[in-house]
Amino acid sequence: MSAVACEAPSRPVSPGAAGLQPGVATFVWGAWAVMLVLTLVYVGKFGSRLPYYDDWDVVPVLTGAEPLTLAYLWEPYHSHCMPLPKLALVSLTRLSSLDFRVAKFFHVALFGALAAALLLTVRRQRGHHEFADVFLPLFVLGLAQWECYLLPSCINLIFTSVIAGTYLVLLANGGPRVSGRRAVVMAGCLALLPLCSAAGLALVPALTLWLAPVGIFHCRAADAPVRRQGWLVLALIAVALVLSGLSVLSLRQPGQGPAPHEPAKVLACARQVLNMLFGAPVPPFATRTAAVVLLLLAASGTAWLAAWWRQPGERLALLGFLAFSLGMGCLVGGIALGRVDYLATAVYIPRYATLQLPLGCCLYVFWGRYGGRCAPAAQMALLLVAAVTFAPNLRDAWESGDSRRQALRTFEADLNSGLSPAQLAERGAGHVYWAEGKDDFARYLLMWHERHPAAYGLSHPSDASGRARATRTTAATRGPVAGGGADRALRTSVQSDR
Repeated sequence: MSAVACEAPSRPVSPGAAGLQPGVATFVWGAWAVMLVLTLVYVGKFGSRLPYYDDWDVVPVLTGAEPLTLAYLWEPYHSHCMPLPKLALVSLTRLSSLDFRVAKFFHVALFGALAAALLLTVRRQRGHHEFADVFLPLFVLGLAQWECYLLPSCINLIFTSVIAGTYLVLLANGGPRVSGRRAVVMAGCLALLPLCSAAGLALVPALTLWLAPVGIFHCRAADAPVRRQGWLVLALIAVALVLSGLSVLSLRQPGQGPAPHEPAKVLACARQVLNMLFGAPVPPFATRTAAVVLLLLAASGTAWLAAWWRQPGERLALLGFLAFSLGMGCLVGGIALGRVDYLATAVYIPRYATLQLPLGCCLYVFWGRYGGRCAPAAQMALLLVAAVTFAPNLRDAWESGDSRRQALRTFEADLNSGLSPAQLAERGAGHVYWAEGKDDFARYLLMWHERHPAAYGLSHPSDASGRARATRTTAATRGPVAGGGADRALRTSVQSDR
């Protein structure tokens, strides 16, 4: 039974490809470095040390006004059970003396590591890099994810996508038969998904259908260590299922359930969500992007059937890719079903692009492994779509980041001017926190002021010159913000999950 540990064979490198490999590899990894720097610059330019909207809800625990307990970590937040992201956000922000920029840079670091892991995966598959591999850093580190970069409370979505992406890397690097050690790590990823978000829950059933038989297969191996690994896989799957059940029970509210919707309307919303795969559907790319995504999915299905017929030795891995794709389909369907009414009023929601990131990566990796002669064309098509949508995504991210920065600069000036928490809540509600939550906002500000005065404002209230400068800054920046420039994306993104 030693065959369970075999690895995926790499495609032989042709002489021409080998000759081009050094230059192509430099170009691909240079693109990764450029995209990483661009994203870091974006966060450095538009990120603020202060909380923003949902971030303020973490302040009671951050300041120690409320204890960090298991009940708090497990408590549902905006239809998500997210104990792992909550713990990470609280830990990162406390270690940084309540500077929320650290969590934002952490988000970029996670996506940078995922993009690098995917590049190493495709390099291993074919034995060399190709120019089309630029798709991976362009897609993963692109600014279609700008909202999750600038909003630390979106860490649950970041964790979901990164863990799912890690699972994909393990699947793609495996051979026709998955090794016991690899299966254990994949099962560990599965157990973490229910701890991240409702989106993670959507992935668990489909992934379980494939990983459970893999675990059973290892349990029947002649080698004792492999058998132990198989039992560990099944134990982790059981943990994932139990956590999923507990999350569903926590999210259920007596007397409430999903409102019935017409199937045609749900399907239209699912198509709309898929349209966000590559980011902002800005004209003239809005309808064409959806058509390209559907065409790529259909072509991938055809390639899967061809590989199933021609490569019987790869059928276990093919079923793994199918299970991953079905899991992503469940995620898209869950978003469409749960956000039907909202999707009818919003064209683009950046966080949904982040959640679908593993799907785009799966398409690229799948074509590299099973596309045969069509693989270069399919991967180049993915790169072309990512390149065409790069400029609209960059423009949307820059405009949204600028309006958000204006709102936070104005509020920071108010902090420096020595206003009371009640006054700050009155001025900041609707710009950096929910307009209907002034009382909660004032309470959070009071906790912040009493327990962490150094982080509360950049200048001391007794500094008269500091207050005068802050007042002038407030007057200079209040105009565009009060005129609706606080954050134009709030109406189409953040409020959708409240």
